[in-house]
Amino acid sequence: MPPEVVAAAAEQLSTRIKDDLRFAHDRVRRFAEAQMASIEDFDAVLSPGPRRA
Repeated sequence: MPPEVVAAAAEQLSTRIKDDLRFAHDRVRRFAEAQMASIEDFDAVLSPGPRRA
């Protein structure tokens, strides 16, 4: 979508909608960052034998 089409659509949104979208985006981003920080790599041998890469 061309940037000018996006800009024209954004101009039609109320300040309240824009603020709500920014708020929701920030919450989702912060949750995703916290979730990614909590993920740890692990390795588990479930059965004996050669390991695949």
